[in-house]
Amino acid sequence: FPVTIGAIISTGIGALVVALGLVINYFMEMSDAADKAAEATKKLNEETKRYADEGLKAEAAYLERTQKLEIAKAKNKGATEKQIFDIEQQYRQLKINSLQRHYNEIKGADAKAADDTLNQIKSLQTEIQIAKLDFDTAHQKKKEEKKQVEKVESEQLKKARESAETLMLQQIERNNVS
Repeated sequence: FPVTIGAIISTGIGALVVALGLVINYFMEMSDAADKAAEATKKLNEETKRYADEGLKAEAAYLERTQKLEIAKAKNKGATEKQIFDIEQQYRQLKINSLQRHYNEIKGADAKAADDTLNQIKSLQTEIQIAKLDFDTAHQKKKEEKKQVEKVESEQLKKARESAETLMLQQIERNNVS
């Protein structure tokens, strides 16, 4: 066979045909290598996402347990509503940080999952803002209610003093008349 190839190459057209065959063979080998690399990359991306998802799930469960424990401890120590609210806000931010790590791990592996993670981050950011507004509104309402109660108590105390003064004056008048 090598003698035949040598004879074909010795003619100009034969050399061109052999060179063309070698080029085609080279491109086919490169195509096979590219396909194998693409398949390996796909598998790597799938594994990356799977491990990132498992990590996120474990971290979320840990944060949930830790938050509940920290709130229980704070309540046990007599924490204020503000202190408990601050703990809740801190854990919301920790969840965002966890989601951001997850996003960074999967953004190159799964674009749709990365977009879903970004939406979860935005949702939690909105939740933080809403919780803050709700807390501030409730706190302001409690302040106003406390002022109203204090005003009513003050008016009742003033009336009680006036009634006591009136009774004392009436008692003095009776003692003076007798």
